[in-house]
Amino acid sequence: MIKAIFFDLGGVLVNDLFPLMESYLSGISGKPYPLVREVRKQYWLDYELGRMDGVKFFQLQIDDLGVDLNAEEVLAKSIEVLKTRPEVVEIVRMIRATGKYTLGVLSNNTDEWFEHTKNELGLGDLFDVWVCSSHHHVKKPDAEIYRIAAEQAGLPTQNCLFIDNRQHNIDGAKAAGMKGIVYTCPEKLRSELKRLGVEL
Repeated sequence: MIKAIFFDLGGVLVNDLFPLMESYLSGISGKPYPLVREVRKQYWLDYELGRMDGVKFFQLQIDDLGVDLNAEEVLAKSIEVLKTRPEVVEIVRMIRATGKYTLGVLSNNTDEWFEHTKNELGLGDLFDVWVCSSHHHVKKPDAEIYRIAAEQAGLPTQNCLFIDNRQHNIDGAKAAGMKGIVYTCPEKLRSELKRLGVEL
């Protein structure tokens, strides 16, 4: 029986930040998009696991690209472009209105983006549990982060459902004992939730 439902952030509750930031950095630096993407990928793991802050993350990319940009300004821009997906947030509100489920966020994310989403984008009051890879130094699809989420909800993983837009993260959730839904669009999400017996 599903008693807790966890949502991913990027690509589910909020827009996917990577294409936006990579396009932005490519545009202002004049460097090719594929190069910007490859440079970003070199440092992302350390950033999402909390081994560096956002200023250092962007400073390293700026240095590698050989461009004259301010890392603090680029970080601020990355935060500025974060936007919620209203159609998914509405589904969350419907679930919450039933009063029957613990709701959580489980994301491979960074301190700055995570805190902004929680505190500035109006999502903080919708979720009971917030689990971020940078806080716990472990990331999806490692089984440990799903167990952490379930423990914070006070439930075994078997009573938890996880929604993510990436199949390998859903595979990880299932391996840890959770049920999973691969997010593609709001209509399919509603259908899958109903199929699993979640009240809306």
